[in-house]
Amino acid sequence: MGEEFEHLKNLIMEIKRHVSPREKFEFSIKGLQNQTMNVNRSFGDQLLKSKVLSSYVYKKSPKCIIEAQLSKDGKYQNFITGGWLEIFVKHNILQILKHAKITKYEIISNVDITLPSGEKTELDIVLHINQEIFWIECKTGGYQEYISKYNQFIKNYNLNSQNCFLVTVETEKENLRKLSGGSKMNVVSVLNFYEILENKILSLV
Repeated sequence: MGEEFEHLKNLIMEIKRHVSPREKFEFSIKGLQNQTMNVNRSFGDQLLKSKVLSSYVYKKSPKCIIEAQLSKDGKYQNFITGGWLEIFVKHNILQILKHAKITKYEIISNVDITLPSGEKTELDIVLHINQEIFWIECKTGGYQEYISKYNQFIKNYNLNSQNCFLVTVETEKENLRKLSGGSKMNVVSVLNFYEILENKILSLV
C-alpha cells in the first residue's frame, strides 16, 4: 500500500469513510490514468483475497466502478484505518537496517507507557541503535491533535527531537510544511520517509 499510496490514497479514504457504518460503497476510477486504474483494481483484488473486504466487484468500462464492502472483523477495520501504515513503516525500517548491514539493534512496536499525569499512551515504533533512540509515530489523520501531545512528550522526557519522526499520509508539500512548523518532530510523508530515515540511520554507522 505504501509504495503505491499516490495511486491508492483516494480509494483508501473511501474505504475508511465506510468503516462505520459498515456498508457497501461504490468508487469510480473512470478517467484516471491507466496505471492508477490498474493499481486500484489490483489492490481491490488483494484486499478481497486477504479478507479485508468481504465483497469486491469491478464493473468494467464504460462504468469503471469499484463496488466493495469492508469486512466486519475489527482487525481488518483497524488495518485499513491506519494499521497498514505502521506495518509498512516497520518493514521499511528493517529493510534500511538490512541494507546498511546493521545487525545490532532493537525495534519494538506498540510500546505501552504511563505519563507523569497517570495517562496511559502507546508509542508506535521505538528503535535503539548505536546508543541512539528513535521514536516513530505513524498516523493517517488528526495530525494537529497528535502534534500537540507529542511536543509535550518530547519536552517531558527530554528527547532528541531530531530522532523523532511523525510519518503521515500527507502528500502536499505545503501542508507538510505547515505541520512541521508546529511540531518538534520531523513530520514526513509516507512517500519520502524511507530516504529521510535512511540518511539519518546511515549517519550513525
